[in-house]
Amino acid sequence: RQQRSSFFSLRNHHWNLLGLDTAYEDHALKDPQAAWVRGLAAESDRKLMLLSHHQPFSSYEGDGPKLVEQLQPVLTAGRINSWFWGHEHRCMLYKPHLGVKFGRCLGHAGVPVYMWHQEEDPVPEPGAYEYRERFHTNPLEPWSLFGFAVLDFAGPYIHVRYINENGVVHKTEEIS
Repeated sequence: RQQRSSFFSLRNHHWNLLGLDTAYEDHALKDPQAAWVRGLAAESDRKLMLLSHHQPFSSYEGDGPKLVEQLQPVLTAGRINSWFWGHEHRCMLYKPHLGVKFGRCLGHAGVPVYMWHQEEDPVPEPGAYEYRERFHTNPLEPWSLFGFAVLDFAGPYIHVRYINENGVVHKTEEIS
């Protein structure tokens, strides 16, 4: 659909991807986005994937209470299959949480950050996986590697490859 706004919808027979603007009102949805999401969730049984800058929840930073409150009916109904966001500069996969089956943080693509965690350190709840490969410019500065994800849509499934800046796939999964 053509829209003249900062949020959008892309869809196929199985999926509806909704790009949300969470920056106009910091960590929240400006009207009419929440109603728009509710309407699209109700109009079909397509799986919903949300794309946003800010997160609904996090293992390290504050959650998004305004965002969660605005989307509560859709979250409670279990309609949000997956949500990809990037506010934090890390790559993290989350366990099912707050009604989101596949929560994914992919914010490690352009701003250098320190990676203080070791590979063997536990991942804080509700996290399931955190990409922690790093390099050193000197003994005191362990930098996180950049990365991205490639999503291949195959009917009701999405095959996801998580790739670091050197082109190495460090994690794969299937979202259904």
